[in-house]
Amino acid sequence: MTQELYYQLLIQQAEAKARYETITKLLQEFDNHKEPTTDTPIGVMIRDARTNRNLDQKTLAEMVGYGVGGHVSISRIETGKAVPAARNLKAFADALGLDYAKIYQARTASLKTQSEQK
Repeated sequence: MTQELYYQLLIQQAEAKARYETITKLLQEFDNHKEPTTDTPIGVMIRDARTNRNLDQKTLAEMVGYGVGGHVSISRIETGKAVPAARNLKAFADALGLDYAKIYQARTASLKTQSEQK
């Protein structure tokens, strides 16, 4: 076997290993993905979608147009202490790849739960 052929085989083997690792990672992410339901609180829906996309709260805050310190607002939303304003729902849906109707329903349910707890 020539040295050139040997190097080509090594390269092919490395490429095959990289493809295998990429596919394995994608399958693991797919297995961990949970589809939100209409009874999922909006904070849980946002947190799950954010973590599935490997975003931190600060990055999400920037993506949805929250100002400086917006990660604090994201934290309050995710823990159920706050509900995002209706005007921000489209930005959340777009940033997180969520269905607007589902996120709107989750917001409505979360507002209802908050008012019942008062």
